Amino acid sequence: MEFGSQWLWNHHLLEDGLPQIHTYTAGAARPSDLDQPAVAAFLHATKPEETLTKLKVVVSRLDEAKEKALGKEWVENWAKGLPKAKESKFFVEHNQMIWIYNCIQAFGMYEFGKARYGSFEGNGKKWDNKRTPEENIDDIGKNGWGFVPGIDWKPDVDYSEDLVNVPAENLERVKEAEAFVHKWCASKKKEDDGPLAKQMKIIRRNFSVSRQMFSSFLNQKVEEEEKKETESKEEAESAEETIPKEWESAYDMRPWPDYPEQPSRA
Repeated sequence: MEFGSQWLWNHHLLEDGLPQIHTYTAGAARPSDLDQPAVAAFLHATKPEETLTKLKVVVSRLDEAKEKALGKEWVENWAKGLPKAKESKFFVEHNQMIWIYNCIQAFGMYEFGKARYGSFEGNGKKWDNKRTPEENIDDIGKNGWGFVPGIDWKPDVDYSEDLVNVPAENLERVKEAEAFVHKWCASKKKEDDGPLAKQMKIIRRNFSVSRQMFSSFLNQKVEEEEKKETESKEEAESAEETIPKEWESAYDMRPWPDYPEQPSRA
């Protein structure tokens, strides 16, 4: 938390062309979440040179880890030609998809990647594919996106039109990176069981009074569906077990749940 504060205040000294930051916001779910930003502010004001020296050491280590995992060429050029949601025909944040890929590959930020991708999935629920992007955006509204704009990436969609400005040498890796993020970060959803499952739901809902008539039939189908659900859960758990050790969070600093000390909201 302290590093994040110092990076914001000093990033114009770390890279040419960046503006100087004089004010930033710190999210807090409890008063103690402001301790680190307050300490950082004190050190930034009283020991600026010493703080900057320490900051550069950490940044250097992070840059080394990033280049080792991704390659220097990719680190310096991955963002070229990648559109943001408002520039995408499908309203997909391609640049942020690749950023998530980079964060996971370089720093093992798997839980962060899943959370960020979850924002796109939430937005996707508001999106009607039968309408134009303009109509969808107008309907959702300027502030209806939540944390970030853009909808989730679909494996069966051809995004070639969105990626026309991506350098040829980056194109295949961009596609692979987006498929990687979808594979690891998308919510594990139970697949549609087909027309029979839909009919079963209708029977249960509309003819509950006559359930006894169909008890044998229904019980058989319920057992089948429970078996499928169990298998689906086991597959999801199996996938979780294959997550590389270096992706596991050592400590989650996010203060995202409001007032987490309250059991009902934890």
